Amino acid sequence: MRTLTARLSIPMFAALSTVMLGGGPVSWDFDVTTSGQDVFWTSPTTVPTDAPRYQSAYTITVIEADVSWLIFDFTIDVTGDIPPELLSAESTVDGPLPLTVIEQSILYPEPPEPVSVQATIVAELDGGGFGQLSVTDVVLGTGTFELPGLGTQTANINSIRVAGTLDVTPLGPASDLNGDMVVDVQDLLVLLSAWGPCPRPCPPSCAAD
Repeated sequence: MRTLTARLSIPMFAALSTVMLGGGPVSWDFDVTTSGQDVFWTSPTTVPTDAPRYQSAYTITVIEADVSWLIFDFTIDVTGDIPPELLSAESTVDGPLPLTVIEQSILYPEPPEPVSVQATIVAELDGGGFGQLSVTDVVLGTGTFELPGLGTQTANINSIRVAGTLDVTPLGPASDLNGDMVVDVQDLLVLLSAWGPCPRPCPPSCAAD
């Protein structure tokens, strides 16, 4: 299940007060392979640990399946066969660290078809600001593949390789409406310009609400 973006609220802050926050976005590449066991990945660098909120997104760019049919083994790129909504997820969550930023279940294909791949992907930030990615509850079954020289065949999936990126951006408090990591008069102007009825759905259509 995808983690929903947290609803933003504007606290009543002191007039024209300014809050400065540091830290910019980071992007990490991950590459993990599982033959059915749980696998875990840790980022090589960290994000600031004191941000009020964190915006996170992962994008899977490659899914390769090692399959076997009779006495033959193949490595097949199946990225294009996976529904796009299963290849990415994003959320914005409140600090402090540690916290879970994204949790998504993958099941392909949908029932009642036999399972080809099933797993739970969780992205977290630990107390030190390191990104953590886990792929657990892995089930590998069979799939229909176009095998070189053999045409379309149903083959056993022996292992899956998943590669992609995890992006994390430390954010200011919810009252930082223009995203410049500063709470000041500019955010008050954004709030005033959004005064009145909010377009639906709210959020996210009206971040000033």
